[in-house]
Amino acid sequence: MPVSAIVIKGGLPVLTVNGEPVPPCGYMSYQVEKADYAGFAAAGYKLAFAPVYAGDRGINPMSGIRPFYPGFWKGEDSFDFSAAEEVLRQAVGGAKPGEIWLIPRLMLEPPSFWEEAHPGELCRDATGASVHQSYSSRVWLEDTTKAMGRFQQWLEESGLDEYVAGWQIACGWTEEFMRPMTHPLQLTDYSQTSLRAWRSFLEAKYKHISALNAAWDSAYGGFEKIGVPTPAVRTYAQDTGRFPAPAADYNRFRSVETARALVWLAHEAKRVTGGQRVIGAFYGYAGTRFGHDAIDIVLESGDVDFLASPFAYDTLRAPGTDWALQGPLGSCRLHGKAWFIECDVRTHLSRPISEAMPRANPAGNTQYDAPVWFGPQDEAMAAHQMRRAIARTVSCGAAMWWFDMWGGWFKTPAYMDCVRKALRLYREQAGEKPVSQVAVVYDTYAGGQFADSCGIGPLLQRMAATGAAFEQFALTDFARLNPAVYRAVVFVNVRGDIPGLAAWRSAGRSIAFVAGGPAREDEGVYAVLLAEGVVRVHKEWQEYRFDRVPGPAALREALLTAGAHIYAYTDDFVYAYGSMVALHAASDGEKRLYLPHKGALEDVFTGERPEPCDHFTDFYMKKGETRVFRIV
Repeated sequence: MPVSAIVIKGGLPVLTVNGEPVPPCGYMSYQVEKADYAGFAAAGYKLAFAPVYAGDRGINPMSGIRPFYPGFWKGEDSFDFSAAEEVLRQAVGGAKPGEIWLIPRLMLEPPSFWEEAHPGELCRDATGASVHQSYSSRVWLEDTTKAMGRFQQWLEESGLDEYVAGWQIACGWTEEFMRPMTHPLQLTDYSQTSLRAWRSFLEAKYKHISALNAAWDSAYGGFEKIGVPTPAVRTYAQDTGRFPAPAADYNRFRSVETARALVWLAHEAKRVTGGQRVIGAFYGYAGTRFGHDAIDIVLESGDVDFLASPFAYDTLRAPGTDWALQGPLGSCRLHGKAWFIECDVRTHLSRPISEAMPRANPAGNTQYDAPVWFGPQDEAMAAHQMRRAIARTVSCGAAMWWFDMWGGWFKTPAYMDCVRKALRLYREQAGEKPVSQVAVVYDTYAGGQFADSCGIGPLLQRMAATGAAFEQFALTDFARLNPAVYRAVVFVNVRGDIPGLAAWRSAGRSIAFVAGGPAREDEGVYAVLLAEGVVRVHKEWQEYRFDRVPGPAALREALLTAGAHIYAYTDDFVYAYGSMVALHAASDGEKRLYLPHKGALEDVFTGERPEPCDHFTDFYMKKGETRVFRIV
């Protein structure tokens, strides 16, 4: 049985299998028969992700998408792994164990027979309609554990276990541990099993009903009298900008319950694999609607070795915009875990599901025909998006896999050349250290408490356009950061006192608050009004406050006065790590990259060396292009 682990080397994660390092760069497709696992293996990629399904339904109930492959869980104690075997064997091709390593993406939504047998364990909306299983269901967790055990038993019997380096457990909406919905305004979970868990959550938090009544301004006679807040209470905030206390508590409960379900399944997956395999999942997306706010619970789990996410969809993946990262990747590294970026880069070969995978095409739904599913029709521009994806991944110390969604998106010599050079870049950066001088810290729970919290996506977009390198952390990890490593910290949606902040002030580090901050302190300072906020200048540090997300220029000014290095001043998007610095053009025109020390630039993908001046290099770019350089 292969033994695998995640090791943080420098700032980048490394997967080890049987003690040997394997770059955590992989490939994945939903349709293995049209995919290019062999091509990526020939390009040097040793990590293959492949889809495996327990249930018998599509991954997105709102769209009506149909199953990609048959599930293996056929009855209470009946399993058929023939479809899983076909998928996994196509993914490994003719390779031997060690030449390729598998990480099955194991979708654990239960099959329809299970729902019919357990109506009391289903998630329900306020009308009583069911939407798959409740995340509070102990029955689902225990039955799913048995199914995972049978899957592992079959892997060993089939001989495929010798290829397996770990599991990615999956659940919920599009396999991403988000609660399923059948329409955009559907709120859940009003099931009895969730109600019991909700009451237990409240009793653990408040201890006595009198404390809850004081916080809620209510008069309950006991925790057993409390119901799930109505959809209206959960939807509308008070005049103060805060959600009502019952809704705020429920928002936190919803994320905690999701995190606990994930950790349970990860623990059991770790157990059935003998504690020898890395286990991971999609989790940690910023935004309360995802139910991913309780990332602190997941990060503290010793059974979760990696988290994963695609790039954010805030800008619909348009060229000339930043593809923000959806979670606190810096926190993940602090906890010794990897964060995989799903690089689902669209190219001119991307096709609608109706054409590429008609067996799974939703009947009467065109959701998967929208522009977001298609890439630039120019091959060269699509290659620039691929370059941007790997630069963005390396810059934040992440792992990655290329996601060839329906298969065939990267099958040209130009794209495969990009794939090979991306892997070489990742290998060369291994062991180098982050160069970020700015920490962005946000309260992952804030969106469920304050309706006026700013969106983290727009802030990250504008931070990327400041020209400074930065890292993202959850507020729960702020006290672990060393202010000597950074020049500034930007807090987002953080309100009230912040443990550990005094050390940053005494170290002379600049502090910026966006939509939040502790009570103002007036002694020994003077205030200066800025175009988009105010700065309070202390003897040793500056403290900026912005009521809403400021533009890149205002943020850049705050970082410059903190002494942070700015690579570019043109509102283009900069990604830097170790000796790598990349620029994605937000507009046509002359670009200038300032280096933190004297040196020349060498293009990672073309080998070109633009002529430098002493401290900067000028060159021309078109909007949407990406230049990735090594400082030499």
